[in-house]
Amino acid sequence: MRRHLLRPLLLAVLASLLVQVAHADPPSPMITTLADGSSQFVLGLTTPGAPNIVYLKLPADWTVASAFLDVASSPNPVKNVAVDVGDDGTREWTNQGELKGTKTAGDLAPAIVEYLKGRRPIASGPDIILPLAFYADSPGPITISNIKIARKVASTPEVLQPEAASLKSPDSLKTSEPAKPAEVKVQPSKPAPSPDITLKSLGYGDTTVKGIQRSLDLAFPGPGGYPVGDKNYLTLVFSHSDLLVASLSTMTVQLNGVLVGGFRLTPENARHGEVKVELPRERMLDTINRVKLLVQMRVTEGACADDWGNPAASLTILGDSAIHYDYASATPTRPSLQPELSEYPSPFVRPALPWPDEVYFVLPASPSANEFTVAASIAAKLGQMARSKQVRTRMAMTGQMDPEVRERASLIFVGKAESLALPQEVRDAAGLEVVKGKDGVVGLSSRGQRLGAEEGLLQEITSPWNNRNAALIVTGATEQAVRRAGMMLAARTYMGALNGARVVVKDDPQPPQPAVERRRDGSQEITFAQSGLSDTTLSGPGELSGPTVNFGAPASNPAGTAYLDLALAHSPLISSAMSSLRLDLNGQPIQSVPLDDSNVGPTIVRVPLPAIVLRPGQNGLSVRATLQGKGGPCEQIDSSSGWVTIYSKSLIHLPPPGPSAQLDLSLLPFPFLSSRVMSGAAQPGTTLILPDDPSQWQEALQMAFELGRRSTGDLVILPAMPISQLDETTRSRSDLIFYGPWEANPVFRLPEALPALRADEGGVAFKRRLETLIAMDSEPQIGAVEIMPSPWNKERALLVISGSSPETIAWASAAIGKGGLKGNLATIAQTNRVVSFDIVGEERPQEARSVPLPEAATGIVGLMVIVSLVLVVLRSRARGQSRG
Repeated sequence: MRRHLLRPLLLAVLASLLVQVAHADPPSPMITTLADGSSQFVLGLTTPGAPNIVYLKLPADWTVASAFLDVASSPNPVKNVAVDVGDDGTREWTNQGELKGTKTAGDLAPAIVEYLKGRRPIASGPDIILPLAFYADSPGPITISNIKIARKVASTPEVLQPEAASLKSPDSLKTSEPAKPAEVKVQPSKPAPSPDITLKSLGYGDTTVKGIQRSLDLAFPGPGGYPVGDKNYLTLVFSHSDLLVASLSTMTVQLNGVLVGGFRLTPENARHGEVKVELPRERMLDTINRVKLLVQMRVTEGACADDWGNPAASLTILGDSAIHYDYASATPTRPSLQPELSEYPSPFVRPALPWPDEVYFVLPASPSANEFTVAASIAAKLGQMARSKQVRTRMAMTGQMDPEVRERASLIFVGKAESLALPQEVRDAAGLEVVKGKDGVVGLSSRGQRLGAEEGLLQEITSPWNNRNAALIVTGATEQAVRRAGMMLAARTYMGALNGARVVVKDDPQPPQPAVERRRDGSQEITFAQSGLSDTTLSGPGELSGPTVNFGAPASNPAGTAYLDLALAHSPLISSAMSSLRLDLNGQPIQSVPLDDSNVGPTIVRVPLPAIVLRPGQNGLSVRATLQGKGGPCEQIDSSSGWVTIYSKSLIHLPPPGPSAQLDLSLLPFPFLSSRVMSGAAQPGTTLILPDDPSQWQEALQMAFELGRRSTGDLVILPAMPISQLDETTRSRSDLIFYGPWEANPVFRLPEALPALRADEGGVAFKRRLETLIAMDSEPQIGAVEIMPSPWNKERALLVISGSSPETIAWASAAIGKGGLKGNLATIAQTNRVVSFDIVGEERPQEARSVPLPEAATGIVGLMVIVSLVLVVLRSRARGQSRG
């Protein structure tokens, strides 16, 4: 009986003590967090899943705008480190998996603001104690450092040492004068995005699948940081053949790899059927939600083989199909992505997603040649990594960004800190401040830490205007610092050193070693791994797309032999008669490799690379697989029974180079951005020449992106300068790309043999030397791409990208990325038709070659130009024959 009376009494006493402790002075000793971010302490997380608590002492009148801290584990990585603000059971930040290097936890401000509401100060002053609980799923020490909290009231928080924590001595910490934080402007909350996202809006359109067993992969943007309720669903709108047997024809739906629903294909839903599939909230992902449709279609009730190849086994998913998110709040509660530079170029370029990416480069109002060089080099490398992914690249000036663009696009800020004039929202989120020292020298402060004059900064943050997107800051106090930061994004070799959300670059990175190994006889060898590919396993029935390796090659040597040593292995359970690999080189099939008993185990198959298909500059070698079970197409095989692996040690052998290749637009970007240029040499290989007016540079970054898309070198640097800065050294030693409208391009005034499109007394003319080939009184909307030997050095090349307006120059830039250009001159009309010419010398123009691009609908003016050019070519040929 006494025990029952004693227990409530003890609980009451304990509750009273806890109330007193909550308003008591914090435990001591205390460690002051310095404003320069140099303070750090170590927590020994000995019990997995148990909290280890430290404390911040915050003034009660603070208005917290942003809060970040850095977390690192050493010497052994700690798993699933998490931070709980307020020790209330909610983990505001978690690093999934092993914590490698240093990660930034943030933004913790919303949770801090919520915790401070209604809190009473401690007994000895006007401060509030804020507990931070740290968790991990494996034991080990973690280091907490660089605690930075942006607020309107300038006061330095203090970290208090709990009695149970293992912390460094306060005597070991540096002290410095705290930096005055910038004033924070709080942005009003925005309405949640549209709850319904259709396939049509993502660029899918209507998609048809045919066959007995088919699958279709779809991807939808996630809800971001907006919380969702329980009424999420997928609406599938479809049509299928009314000859399908309902009892044997089904469609099942997977969400992020988990089965969530299924239904039969019946005569009732054959025409514009509509089915709603509920999507469980716990299976939702913030960023991307992947939907896989598994379709089984049977036309007869007999043997499966009876239906093989029957065209009636067909189903179409319509573009009106949509995902619906049940938004529970109009305000995001968390960022939908965790900034991480080691994952670059994601989320700026995401090749796995079907919809186009949009990236805006934001530069100072009057960008320097160095700042634009950094932006152009980053854009070219992005293009290389994006490959076939559709990306819209644009340039904007700080202070001139369209609010709609800020909401929609990912952003890359490039420039010196002082001239870049970052928006306040970006400075607050990144903890950046432009400061001026006592000597008057302007510098950059990052999270309160003053950077050296030559130290560049790379920092990725969640976009302040759209938490589904990221913003990347490439900056520093000087031109040298900006260049150093930008160089880290110019080569995959350098990107391998990036980790966390923020990197300070103190020195110039060392030039990477060329991926291609040159032998004494001049031959070259490159492995799939050196091209950035890892071992790839393809599994399942039917046709499967495998890896594509991109590599650069010299001018072909007819006397040499190029070949591929393909390293592979496959399942012994697949049919050797119906399973094979197909190899395509530059879009042309070159060989089929049967998957039979001779190559089940890891083996190497040698495949010749025909010289007629191999070309100087960029080449693409792709692998496709066809896998079928031994029982034929009706046998069910899965990842365990039907698979083939392509190993990264597969090797491409290239013979010694032959004679120099003739300049041709079909070989672009050769010789620009080629391996001979991007070998790390100090001498520039290619230089981009721009108009003097920066307002005419808008499409130049898209052009750099498209050239980079077709490049292969590891290091991609594209030096840029305005025309007025072009000197004799650059002209004579570089391959040159002249970009801009013809009135701003001096190359059109060169008396060279190749025709140039230019303004001529209010009209337009194609001229060769002083001879006018064609003249038009009106100004048509037309762009042009030309390639020729440089007039200043015949060993170098000149590429001209121009047109009658910024819009036509954009057409020309897009045509480079799409490919299909041939000869040494191409005209582009109405964005959808390219006419290529091979004009050699003065008397032997070749016939024009027409290469249609998608969405062909040529305008009348463009057609007039094309017809006129053909007439000129025929007339010139007739003159040549009469002279002969």
